[in-house]
Amino acid sequence: MKSNNRNERKKFVLSIMSYMVHPYTAKEIHELCSVSLGSICSSLKRYCSQGLLKRKKNNAKIFEYNITQKGIERLEYLMGSLSIKEQIQLLVREKIRLL
Repeated sequence: MKSNNRNERKKFVLSIMSYMVHPYTAKEIHELCSVSLGSICSSLKRYCSQGLLKRKKNNAKIFEYNITQKGIERLEYLMGSLSIKEQIQLLVREKIRLL
């Protein structure tokens, strides 16, 4: 996988997390993008170890993910000069395919 695709995935996942109404599970994030569940789980675990997300066990097998302040700052860096809300609106208009 190319480096820019990882940044696109990170930007997409962090955008979802920053605009959330409730904590998301890996399955919910998987349903929002065209990436395998295993790949999303690996990415979420990596983002947690980087301090971008935090996870909480909901029950015996399901984790819920929330974005951290560091995750919001990283998202702003990845997005550039536009605000997060403006970028999310752009992302929603375009169909993003993450490989």
